[in-house]
Amino acid sequence: MVWNEQLKRNIPENWKVAQLKDIFNVSGKPISRDDCQTDAYYTPIDVIPKRTITFAGGLSAAEANSSLQLYEENNILLGAMRVYFHRVCISAQSGITRTTTLVLKPKADEYLGYAYQVLNDDNSILYATQHSSGTQQPYIKWNDVLENYRFAMPSNPKLLYEYSKISEPLITKAKNCARETEQLRKLRDWLLPMLMNGQATISD
Repeated sequence: MVWNEQLKRNIPENWKVAQLKDIFNVSGKPISRDDCQTDAYYTPIDVIPKRTITFAGGLSAAEANSSLQLYEENNILLGAMRVYFHRVCISAQSGITRTTTLVLKPKADEYLGYAYQVLNDDNSILYATQHSSGTQQPYIKWNDVLENYRFAMPSNPKLLYEYSKISEPLITKAKNCARETEQLRKLRDWLLPMLMNGQATISD
């Protein structure tokens, strides 16, 4: 370990100081309500879970109104309003969210696990909280603010690839579980009314 003056702490030898803009691109694509696909999931900020690696499902696209943007599977969504609620998730699906959520994509697919870990770290969230604007509804901006957050990063890309080899199966399993949970929720919502009004029974 060696002392790093920029970070004011020790970091592993042969590591470097990087910024979030070095590993992320902003990926959200603006879309109007009229152009939203009717079967798309709508996931505004309050639907994104707290301290959970991934999510699937959401609200009906009919509930989407304004300030909308598209996201894709494996984008990382960060709830930018009241960021201290720690809503940082890898999406298990494509969908629609609002601009109160930052939609970020790792610059290399192999960096997904590492990039998520950096953004999800408590220190990143603390930085975002401290640099948010506004009082009642504090909001973290990406440009010239969160993109400048500094962290320690391996200089050798092989370490990042090795990390991805370990983390990728875990992320895939978490996404599969999230999608399965959403399918079971749909099945419950479809079956329960029929059980309640006698159209179906447990024996059926």
